[in-house]
This record gives sequence, C-alpha cells and structure tokens, in this order.
Amino acid sequence: MSADIYTESREIGYAILWGLELAFFYDGLNILRNVMRHKEIFIYLEDFIYWLSAALFVFDRLYKIGNGQIRWYMALGVGIGMLFYKLTVSKWLVKGASFILQKILWILGKILSVFMRPLRFIFGKIRKLLKIIRGRVLLSLRLLKKKLTLALKMLKIALCKR
Repeated sequence: MSADIYTESREIGYAILWGLELAFFYDGLNILRNVMRHKEIFIYLEDFIYWLSAALFVFDRLYKIGNGQIRWYMALGVGIGMLFYKLTVSKWLVKGASFILQKILWILGKILSVFMRPLRFIFGKIRKLLKIIRGRVLLSLRLLKKKLTLALKMLKIALCKR
C-alpha cells in the first residue's frame, strides 16, 4: 500500500471521528433541551454558537491535517461520521440520558423541597411580620402628615394675623 493512500485513509478516519464527536456534542444540547425548557431565542442562540464553533473546529482540523489545503474527502468524512452517529446511537442516547437526568432532577427536587419546608415556613412568618410593620409605619406616616399639615395651617393663620 502506498504511503499516500495510508495517509489519506488515516485522515478520513480522523474526519469520521470528528463527525462522531460533533454529533455527540449536539446530542448534549438536545439532552439539555429535553431536560430544561428553553425559549426559542435561546435555542437559536445555542444552535448558532454550536454550529459556529463546529465550523471553526472542522476548518481548523482540516487545515492542519491537510497542510493548508482543504480536502473535500475529509469534509465528506465528517458528514459520514455525523450521519452514522445519528442513525445508530443518537436516538437511544438522547432518550436514555434525558430520562435519567429528568429522574435525577425530580429526586433532587423532592429532596430539596423537604429541606426547604422549614425555610418556607420561616420566610412566610417573616413576610407576615413585615406586612404588619409596613402597615403600621404607613399609618404612622399618614398621621404625621396630617399633624404637620394642621401645624402648617395653624402657623400660616398665626402669621397672617400679624
């Protein structure tokens, strides 16, 4: 086997592995989206950042491996790697990992809710106390305003008599 064919075979093997890697990381985004709800703008932003970084990653690798030349068979290898991953592993990985993470988060939520009950009770009592204090302060301020208004009127009457 010629050295050139061996080198090109190795390069296309690397390209296929990069495609697998890129598809795996995109599945990480899909798992995140399944576990936590996102607004559409954040999904668009995540996709934009992912595909921009993926394009830069692939371009950098293709440029370095190809000695400054971009070889299209390597770009095809990246696509083949991504397609192979999506057709074989992706579906089960996303479903399984999403299910497991949702259950873990559900269990953590239950555990945290048990620990948060006393804090919610305490904060509820504090909130009620602050409402009472606020009401009394506002009442005192209204009474003070009335007394100051009355005192100001009496002062004006006293000054006008002279």
